Order: sequence, then C-alpha cells, then structure tokens
Amino acid sequence: MNKVYKIVSDICSEKRNKNISPCAALYSEVLSRTSLGHEAVQNELNRLVKEGRIRWHNTLNSLSFETVGE
Repeated sequence: MNKVYKIVSDICSEKRNKNISPCAALYSEVLSRTSLGHEAVQNELNRLVKEGRIRWHNTLNSLSFETVGE
C-alpha cells in the first residue's frame, strides 16, 4: 500500500513547488485523493509512521503528514 505514501509525497512536492509552507499533507487532503476507506488510510499512515517513513504533526483542527528525507 505505497499508494498512501505516494499521495503524501505528491502533496508535499506540490506545496514545495508552489512555495507553500509548511509542506505537509493534511489528513483531509490524503483522504480526498484516495478511494480507500478512512480506516484503511488510517492504518496505512500508522504503519508508515511506525516504519519511520513519514512524520505526523498535530494541527489546530487535524493531523498533517510529511515524508522523511525529502
């Protein structure tokens, strides 16, 4: 399920190219770009965080994610 990782990476790249800061993918942005259900996306994000491939952050109203090493 590298699809979720690719979505996070693509969102971060797009924001970086447009000079939008912070270049992190909001949870709602990730959900809107996938056909996977909420639970599947959440499980995949949890797995990626545990593997150290992405970092998560609390925002005012949500969560955001960024890839590690980009």
